[in-house]
Amino acid sequence: MPRHKADRTIAALGVVAIAATAAVFSGCGDDTQDQVNQALDDAQQQIEEASQDAQDQAEQIQNDIQDQIDQATGDETTTTTTATTTQAPSDY
Repeated sequence: MPRHKADRTIAALGVVAIAATAAVFSGCGDDTQDQVNQALDDAQQQIEEASQDAQDQAEQIQNDIQDQIDQATGDETTTTTTATTTQAPSDY
């Protein structure tokens, strides 16, 4: 996954955290309290979604790296096997 997507996710989390904090400090009445609670619920949901997205991205990167390792290991084994089988026989 591109790094800029992860950066946007982190920035969005920061904005949500700041907005939630501001909402808590500005609330004084019942309507305001309901709005604050809704804002906090929305922020929590966004954080959970962003966290899941980040986890999915990390797993995809890990799988991609493992695939590359498997391919490199497979290529190395093939090269080693080919080199071993193409050597000239010894004179015994």
